[in-house]
Amino acid sequence: MNDITTVMNDVISADVSWTNNHFFVFTEKLKSKGLEISFWENEENWASIIRKDTTMGYIWRKYPLVFIVGGYEHLINECRRDDKYPWVIKTDSLSHKEFMLDYHELKDRIDFGIDQNSFSAEDLWFFTNRN
Repeated sequence: MNDITTVMNDVISADVSWTNNHFFVFTEKLKSKGLEISFWENEENWASIIRKDTTMGYIWRKYPLVFIVGGYEHLINECRRDDKYPWVIKTDSLSHKEFMLDYHELKDRIDFGIDQNSFSAEDLWFFTNRN
């Protein structure tokens, strides 16, 4: 299991205007690399990164975080701003339960409802995608 507690703390604590502008700038950069972005503004908190009809990753609108399937992280890194935003978490599969976190550290900062000891990027997307 990959413990992402520290990353989630950093992402949630980031003092960056991600939701105001950088999220959209970042998704436009991804489009320029030949990726499709599926995002329903005012309905979703995550955008899906798609290549050839296959979802390859998720970008969190609320916080500067990307989950990306290995082999595509170079495209994300090419599109990142000059600083560290967004954080990138590589995964073998968006549906593989390979992540865990200490919810007690995050309980006052994130509404969570999944098994903190074993979840996938897809699980996190599902449980935090309500707008």
